[in-house]
Amino acid sequence: MTSRDFAKAFHYEKENLLDLYFERKQTPNNHRAEVSILIDRLHLDSDQKETLHKMVDSVITDVMYAILLGLDGSGTIGNLRQQDYNITDEEGNTVTDGELGDAAYDIFHGDQSV
Repeated sequence: MTSRDFAKAFHYEKENLLDLYFERKQTPNNHRAEVSILIDRLHLDSDQKETLHKMVDSVITDVMYAILLGLDGSGTIGNLRQQDYNITDEEGNTVTDGELGDAAYDIFHGDQSV
């Protein structure tokens, strides 16, 4: 697995969460996500729901991008000092190799086509 593959997996997870939250798909056990239920309780019209979707998308993007930068040593995680972390896949390939930050930027803020 490459740094780019790792960042793509986070992006895929972001899209999966948005699908669950905004009822584009159900959880594996066919139950609705708690966030989806809470969104329904707001009784939003379509414009408001689209604005909320954009907000949630932006929040998840910021969180996942920050985590990836922290893991790559390009940013901090919480109140920890900035440091490199060594994350490898099952085959021993290092995915936090100094390129994860760049890949994460491209995927979350640059090339949106993933």
